[in-house]
Amino acid sequence: IPESSGRRADFLFRRDNVVAELKTLKEEALREHALKLQPLVNDWMRRRQVLIYGRRLLALQRVPAACQQEWLRLLQAPVENVIRDANRQIRSTKAHYDLPTAKGLVLIANEANLLYTTPSDYLSVAARALQKRAQNGDRRFREIEAVVYLSIHPVRDRLLPIWQAGFINMADERLNEFVTTLQQRWFAFLSRGRIIRA
Repeated sequence: IPESSGRRADFLFRRDNVVAELKTLKEEALREHALKLQPLVNDWMRRRQVLIYGRRLLALQRVPAACQQEWLRLLQAPVENVIRDANRQIRSTKAHYDLPTAKGLVLIANEANLLYTTPSDYLSVAARALQKRAQNGDRRFREIEAVVYLSIHPVRDRLLPIWQAGFINMADERLNEFVTTLQQRWFAFLSRGRIIRA
Protein backbone atom coordinates (compact mmCIF):
# COMPACT_ATOMS: atom_id res chain seq x y z
CA ILE A 1 0.00 0.00 0.00
CA PRO A 2 1.58 3.33 -0.99
CA GLU A 3 2.12 5.88 1.75
CA SER A 4 0.67 9.32 1.09
CA SER A 5 -1.13 11.27 3.79
CA GLY A 6 -0.99 9.54 7.17
CA ARG A 7 0.20 6.06 8.03
CA ARG A 8 -1.43 3.12 6.31
CA ALA A 9 -1.59 -0.58 7.02
CA ASP A 10 0.91 -2.87 5.28
CA PHE A 11 -1.45 -5.04 3.23
CA LEU A 12 -4.79 -4.71 1.48
CA PHE A 13 -6.47 -7.88 0.25
CA ARG A 14 -9.29 -6.38 -1.81
CA ARG A 15 -10.81 -9.64 -2.98
CA ASP A 16 -11.08 -10.88 0.60
CA ASN A 17 -12.02 -7.46 2.01
CA VAL A 18 -9.20 -7.61 4.58
CA VAL A 19 -6.77 -4.90 5.70
CA ALA A 20 -3.73 -6.33 7.49
CA GLU A 21 -1.00 -4.68 9.52
CA LEU A 22 2.28 -6.45 10.28
CA LYS A 23 4.05 -5.69 13.57
CA THR A 24 7.40 -7.14 14.60
CA LEU A 25 8.48 -7.82 18.18
CA LYS A 26 12.12 -6.96 18.74
CA GLU A 27 14.58 -8.28 21.29
CA GLU A 28 15.28 -4.84 22.83
CA ALA A 29 12.02 -5.11 24.74
CA LEU A 30 13.43 -8.01 26.78
CA ARG A 31 15.92 -5.94 28.77
CA GLU A 32 13.43 -3.14 29.37
CA HIS A 33 10.86 -5.64 30.61
CA ALA A 34 13.37 -7.42 32.86
CA LEU A 35 14.12 -4.11 34.60
CA LYS A 36 10.41 -3.61 35.28
CA LEU A 37 9.78 -7.23 36.25
CA GLN A 38 12.57 -7.49 38.84
CA PRO A 39 10.85 -5.28 41.48
CA LEU A 40 7.65 -7.27 40.93
CA VAL A 41 9.47 -10.57 41.46
CA ASN A 42 11.14 -9.15 44.58
CA ASP A 43 7.70 -8.26 45.91
CA TRP A 44 6.38 -11.77 45.16
CA MET A 45 9.31 -13.24 47.08
CA ARG A 46 8.73 -10.86 49.99
CA ARG A 47 5.06 -11.96 50.05
CA ARG A 48 6.27 -15.58 49.76
CA GLN A 49 4.19 -16.21 46.64
CA VAL A 50 7.27 -17.23 44.66
CA LEU A 51 10.47 -18.69 46.03
CA ILE A 52 13.54 -18.49 43.81
CA TYR A 53 17.02 -19.72 44.65
CA GLY A 54 19.88 -18.80 42.33
CA ARG A 55 19.12 -18.15 38.69
CA ARG A 56 15.80 -19.49 37.45
CA LEU A 57 13.71 -18.80 34.38
CA LEU A 58 10.22 -17.62 35.29
CA ALA A 59 7.28 -18.60 33.11
CA LEU A 60 3.96 -16.81 33.23
CA GLN A 61 2.00 -20.08 33.39
CA ARG A 62 4.01 -21.35 36.37
CA VAL A 63 3.51 -18.50 38.83
CA PRO A 64 0.42 -18.25 41.09
CA ALA A 65 -2.74 -16.75 39.58
CA ALA A 66 -2.40 -13.49 41.54
CA CYS A 67 1.16 -13.08 40.25
CA GLN A 68 0.02 -13.87 36.71
CA GLN A 69 -2.47 -10.99 36.87
CA GLU A 70 0.22 -8.57 38.06
CA TRP A 71 2.61 -9.76 35.38
CA LEU A 72 -0.05 -9.43 32.68
CA ARG A 73 -0.67 -5.83 33.75
CA LEU A 74 3.05 -5.17 33.28
CA LEU A 75 2.97 -6.72 29.80
CA GLN A 76 -0.21 -4.87 28.86
CA ALA A 77 1.17 -1.40 28.03
CA PRO A 78 3.61 -2.35 25.22
CA VAL A 79 1.11 -4.78 23.69
CA GLU A 80 -1.63 -2.18 23.85
CA ASN A 81 0.66 0.29 22.07
CA VAL A 82 1.08 -2.22 19.23
CA ILE A 83 -2.69 -2.77 19.05
CA ARG A 84 -3.46 0.98 19.17
CA ASP A 85 -0.97 1.72 16.37
CA ALA A 86 -2.30 -1.11 14.19
CA ASN A 87 -5.91 -0.03 14.80
CA ARG A 88 -5.06 3.52 13.67
CA GLN A 89 -3.30 2.28 10.51
CA ILE A 90 -6.14 -0.08 9.60
CA ARG A 91 -8.72 2.67 10.14
CA SER A 92 -6.69 5.08 7.98
CA THR A 93 -6.40 2.52 5.18
CA LYS A 94 -10.10 1.67 5.25
CA ALA A 95 -10.97 5.38 5.05
CA HIS A 96 -8.45 6.07 2.26
CA TYR A 97 -9.75 3.26 0.05
CA ASP A 98 -13.41 3.68 1.13
CA LEU A 99 -13.69 0.16 2.56
CA PRO A 100 -15.96 0.59 5.61
CA THR A 101 -16.79 -3.13 5.85
CA ALA A 102 -13.21 -4.41 5.50
CA LYS A 103 -11.98 -6.66 8.32
CA GLY A 104 -8.86 -5.64 10.22
CA LEU A 105 -6.16 -8.23 10.86
CA VAL A 106 -2.99 -7.71 12.90
CA LEU A 107 -0.03 -10.02 12.23
CA ILE A 108 2.47 -10.12 15.11
CA ALA A 109 5.82 -11.53 13.99
CA ASN A 110 8.12 -12.43 16.86
CA GLU A 111 11.69 -12.26 15.61
CA ALA A 112 13.63 -12.43 18.85
CA ASN A 113 11.54 -11.22 21.77
CA LEU A 114 11.94 -13.91 24.43
CA LEU A 115 9.13 -12.41 26.50
CA TYR A 116 6.65 -14.07 24.21
CA THR A 117 7.94 -17.50 23.30
CA THR A 118 4.50 -18.92 24.12
CA PRO A 119 1.82 -17.70 21.66
CA SER A 120 -0.97 -18.04 24.21
CA ASP A 121 0.82 -15.52 26.47
CA TYR A 122 0.89 -12.89 23.78
CA LEU A 123 -2.65 -13.54 22.58
CA SER A 124 -3.90 -13.42 26.16
CA VAL A 125 -2.42 -9.95 26.62
CA ALA A 126 -3.65 -8.82 23.18
CA ALA A 127 -7.16 -10.09 24.00
CA ARG A 128 -7.21 -7.99 27.16
CA ALA A 129 -6.38 -4.90 25.08
CA LEU A 130 -8.98 -5.74 22.44
CA GLN A 131 -11.70 -6.16 25.07
CA LYS A 132 -11.27 -2.60 26.36
CA ARG A 133 -14.28 -0.36 25.92
CA ALA A 134 -14.61 3.34 25.15
CA GLN A 135 -16.91 5.55 27.23
CA ASN A 136 -19.76 4.97 24.77
CA GLY A 137 -19.46 1.20 25.25
CA ASP A 138 -17.88 0.44 21.85
CA ARG A 139 -14.65 -1.52 21.63
CA ARG A 140 -11.72 0.91 21.74
CA PHE A 141 -9.89 -0.90 18.95
CA ARG A 142 -12.90 -1.85 16.87
CA GLU A 143 -11.02 -1.89 13.53
CA ILE A 144 -9.28 -5.12 14.58
CA GLU A 145 -11.21 -8.35 14.06
CA ALA A 146 -8.36 -10.84 14.39
CA VAL A 147 -4.79 -11.15 15.65
CA VAL A 148 -2.24 -13.72 14.47
CA TYR A 149 0.98 -14.49 16.36
CA LEU A 150 3.65 -16.04 14.15
CA SER A 151 7.22 -17.01 14.83
CA ILE A 152 9.90 -19.60 14.22
CA HIS A 153 11.29 -21.22 17.35
CA PRO A 154 14.37 -23.42 17.61
CA VAL A 155 13.53 -26.77 19.20
CA ARG A 156 16.54 -29.07 19.60
CA ASP A 157 18.03 -29.34 16.11
CA ARG A 158 14.95 -28.06 14.26
CA LEU A 159 13.19 -24.78 13.58
CA LEU A 160 9.46 -25.03 14.19
CA PRO A 161 6.98 -22.50 12.82
CA ILE A 162 4.32 -21.20 15.19
CA TRP A 163 1.04 -19.69 14.04
CA GLN A 164 -1.76 -18.98 16.45
CA ALA A 165 -4.83 -16.88 15.68
CA GLY A 166 -7.41 -15.19 17.85
CA PHE A 167 -10.71 -13.76 16.59
CA ILE A 168 -13.14 -11.21 17.97
CA ASN A 169 -15.97 -13.14 16.35
CA MET A 170 -15.26 -16.85 15.96
CA ALA A 171 -18.41 -17.19 13.85
CA ASP A 172 -16.94 -14.99 11.09
CA GLU A 173 -16.35 -17.86 8.66
CA ARG A 174 -15.00 -15.70 5.85
CA LEU A 175 -12.27 -14.17 8.02
CA ASN A 176 -11.48 -17.57 9.54
CA GLU A 177 -11.04 -19.05 6.06
CA PHE A 178 -8.82 -16.14 4.99
CA VAL A 179 -6.56 -16.54 8.04
CA THR A 180 -6.37 -20.31 7.51
CA THR A 181 -5.39 -19.82 3.86
CA LEU A 182 -2.74 -17.27 4.88
CA GLN A 183 -1.36 -19.77 7.40
CA GLN A 184 -1.16 -22.54 4.80
CA ARG A 185 0.67 -20.24 2.38
CA TRP A 186 3.12 -19.12 5.05
CA PHE A 187 3.92 -22.74 5.96
CA ALA A 188 4.34 -23.60 2.28
CA PHE A 189 6.69 -20.62 1.82
CA LEU A 190 8.80 -21.73 4.80
CA SER A 191 8.94 -25.30 3.47
CA ARG A 192 10.18 -24.16 0.05
CA GLY A 193 12.93 -22.14 1.70
CA ARG A 194 13.94 -25.18 3.77
CA ILE A 195 13.35 -23.20 6.96
CA ILE A 196 11.28 -26.10 8.27
CA ARG A 197 13.30 -29.29 8.52
CA ALA A 198 11.64 -32.64 9.15
